[in-house]
Amino acid sequence: MFFRRIGMLVAVVLMMCVGLAEAARPKYDKPGSEDHPMFSRLSGYYIDQYRVTEFDRGTFYDGNTKVNVEGKTYKITYRTEEKNPERSVLQILRNYSNAFTQIGGRVIRENRSDIHMVLRKDGAEVWVKVSTPPNRRAITLLIVERGEMKQELSARDIYDGLERDGHVALYINFDTGRATIRSESNGILDEVAGMLKKNRRLRVRVEGHTDNTGDPAGNQRLSEMRANAVKRALEQRGISSGRLEAAGMGRDKPVADNSTDGGRAKNRRVELVRID
Repeated sequence: MFFRRIGMLVAVVLMMCVGLAEAARPKYDKPGSEDHPMFSRLSGYYIDQYRVTEFDRGTFYDGNTKVNVEGKTYKITYRTEEKNPERSVLQILRNYSNAFTQIGGRVIRENRSDIHMVLRKDGAEVWVKVSTPPNRRAITLLIVERGEMKQELSARDIYDGLERDGHVALYINFDTGRATIRSESNGILDEVAGMLKKNRRLRVRVEGHTDNTGDPAGNQRLSEMRANAVKRALEQRGISSGRLEAAGMGRDKPVADNSTDGGRAKNRRVELVRID
């Protein structure tokens, strides 16, 4: 449902958006790249770098408050040739902020070289950061359509992972900084419970893991709370408490590089570990 709202929001934006100065697509755009639906480009610019990930994290500022936003993420860098007229930083940023505010977005922070903006509509959110270096020959857009990682494992996948590796990672969605399981994770919890009901001799330990953001003691507490929340959710689905254990591992067992947003997203997980 959330991603349906995102799709509807983008469709509305396409109908409403008052774009930037229109420009024909230069033939030297990076292959496979395209403008984000919310923004046409400034004239004379081509796409030099382009990356879209289905789930990642972007960092924005709402005033002086740092906000980490997860969801479908776009990073697009435009460049212009030296022969083209140079625009001021203010001119570049105003073009983007004017286009965004005309469709209902708002600017939440403005610096000398970047702006941070957010659009909230019908339960969906899109966050945007526009930045340009002092030479003004490049413009970078970071756009995150807020959403949750979709867990695509079936009961059979979970069982096969436990049989093959002795453990399997689950990406259960929680409220930020809390152990409250969000409703979109009910499906994967149902799959886990179904797998355990079918394999009645199987015992598992639920392990909570975090990334390295924040202090170690806080991460340890949060991982324990989340592991116990998943254990309780399985008990509520009819799994005997005698077949379940819970443990918090904190930040000590990363499976990916904590220096990248994508790596930290993978490290924030719950694992099922087979107990022999």
